[in-house]
Amino acid sequence: MTYLEFKENILHDITLAFPEETSITIRSILKNNDTRLDGLVIMEQDANIAPTLYLNHYFKELDNGFTYQEMLFKIKQDYELFKPTSNVDISFFTDYQKAQDHIVYKLINYEKNIDLLKEIPHVHFMDLAIVFYYLHLDDSYVRNGMVLIRNDLLESWNISIRQLMNKAIENTPITLPSNIISMQDMLKTLLQDDKELEQIIAEDKAPIPMYVITNTEKINGAAVMLYPNVLKNLAQTMKSDLYIIPSSVHEIIAIPQSHAKDKSALDEMVVEVNQDQVPDEEILSDHVYYYSLEQDQIIY
Repeated sequence: MTYLEFKENILHDITLAFPEETSITIRSILKNNDTRLDGLVIMEQDANIAPTLYLNHYFKELDNGFTYQEMLFKIKQDYELFKPTSNVDISFFTDYQKAQDHIVYKLINYEKNIDLLKEIPHVHFMDLAIVFYYLHLDDSYVRNGMVLIRNDLLESWNISIRQLMNKAIENTPITLPSNIISMQDMLKTLLQDDKELEQIIAEDKAPIPMYVITNTEKINGAAVMLYPNVLKNLAQTMKSDLYIIPSSVHEIIAIPQSHAKDKSALDEMVVEVNQDQVPDEEILSDHVYYYSLEQDQIIY
């Protein structure tokens, strides 16, 4: 089954599963790194908000051995899980006074998001862009509670990008505190059921000190590099400048410059990992960054 056939069949079968007055559409939605996904939107009569279910992700599951009928059932199941139980007072988002404490920032690649950046407020940072979103971690209406802030919303709020940035600087480290763990400790946690590999890690007498930096929610955690004193404190502890490896938009890895390979080798590694292991929409950058302790500055 081709993706086009899958999409057409899902639209047909989902339409049959709901009352005639239900609005069921597939919309092309621009995501990070100018990736377009097909979002299935099921809007029941009298509802004013609906979850978006991305068909691209369900189609990929066919390659993992799932059948079409299983994916059709999963889509129906996910809709029931994520749909609001009642109409939503959207002023929680449209009213700036209510929304302001939930404004946070994240980092995305600038060049890979040229089209998206035309639609959203942003601040250029090196070869990246700082962009903003509404986040409510305990949202009873929107399960993941994340909504990207776009130009029309900023205009309706009647605030400037500077005001938006200042509010996000205030909120983000509090809402999404930094979380730093050594690579060794992370591997021990991941491999705790594999005693042989765990023993190999334990016997490594001189591991390269590497630290995974993200936030406590592990979403959009690469932005932690912007938090005050996070890189500075780590560099002071390690008594070295740092190479910053952009694992994804969700995390970065810090390596002391004194223990690392040359930058070009690290750049090649980042490119290879991005090509083979990181989903397109989660790629942050194709090269490493350098943190200078003396200058307290990230350089690229």
